Amino acid sequence: MHKSRFLNFSRGYLHSAVKSNEFSYSRIESNRVLKDLSKAGRIDDARNLFDKMLDRDDFSWNTMVAGYANSGRFTEAEKLFYETPVKSSITWTGLISGYCKYGFENEAFELFWEMKLQGQKPESIHIRECSRAVFNKGFASKGGTNSWLCDKDLV
Repeated sequence: MHKSRFLNFSRGYLHSAVKSNEFSYSRIESNRVLKDLSKAGRIDDARNLFDKMLDRDDFSWNTMVAGYANSGRFTEAEKLFYETPVKSSITWTGLISGYCKYGFENEAFELFWEMKLQGQKPESIHIRECSRAVFNKGFASKGGTNSWLCDKDLV
């Protein structure tokens, strides 16, 4: 479907979904619209849709966590993050990236280490985001503080 037609479909879909107590679209269709709304910065509309979804999957949860984080709405992002039934590397990345985007390097590091403590193996995206945060925060100029990058247990 062409992007502008899809946006129109999304708006119509959301309007009818919000007004109706009955939800009849498939999970795949709902996730598609959820992603579209989130990318368009329409986080409140995306949340309305998310709340009405009867069948949420990892994609649904990840989309909302990342949507909130990329909008700088960390209270909502964190709440959903901790409510997420199964946290994949995508879930962790969404929140870590949002923290880095808005200059919350300490929070990004804390979440990175929490991820590691919970047994989730960091992927290259996590290390890349945290490396950026190291240099953005100026930790590298303090000498020796970037040794976490060389930690053999990190990867």
